[in-house]
Amino acid sequence: KENKELGLTELTLSNGVKVILKPTDFKNDQVVMNASRFGGQYLFDPKDRFNAEFASTVVAQMGVGQFSPLDLRKVLAGKTASVSPRLGPVSETLNGQCSAVDVETMLQLTHLYFTQPRKDDDLFKSFISKQQALYQNMAADPQFTFQDSVISILYKNHPWAPKLPKPENFALINEQRALDIYKERFGNANGFTFVLVGKFDVAAMKPLLATYLASL
Repeated sequence: KENKELGLTELTLSNGVKVILKPTDFKNDQVVMNASRFGGQYLFDPKDRFNAEFASTVVAQMGVGQFSPLDLRKVLAGKTASVSPRLGPVSETLNGQCSAVDVETMLQLTHLYFTQPRKDDDLFKSFISKQQALYQNMAADPQFTFQDSVISILYKNHPWAPKLPKPENFALINEQRALDIYKERFGNANGFTFVLVGKFDVAAMKPLLATYLASL
């Protein structure tokens, strides 16, 4: 469908994904993407709180496909494209941006984050130990303890209440369970709405969307 008043083209792909395209000409070398649907951490049992809360972070630390984050930076050298998935409290989102010539690369990354999150034991352990060391120092600050106490009182220790990160919380993250939660929520894109704004041609965009988004 076309919305001429707003300059939008709305597409519904074969897998139920909706795409809203808004070509613009005020910035010649940028395309911005946002994708979202309702869902998120609160679908899971509170005992999985930290696995769900850090699921997307863990995947970002381990990489996608055959690429670690370091490998990915090398592969993307000379390109301007990035994608970041997030499992929030009540929604799942992806944010991406790229240059006008790297739209396909951004969509390829999107496809990888949906279909091939990578498991890497060493990178997972490194992430956990770094976070524990970081918040060990913060926890020694009296202001940290004060804020933590205020949150506990305000929310009456509700299992899904906001929490300040503590070293012991990271020990509760299970690598495989966090990865399974991520796959459960990002393993199928049905229900997602993608919005792409920037310098692109709608006709040229359609086959890319059919290849990389309609296949999710």
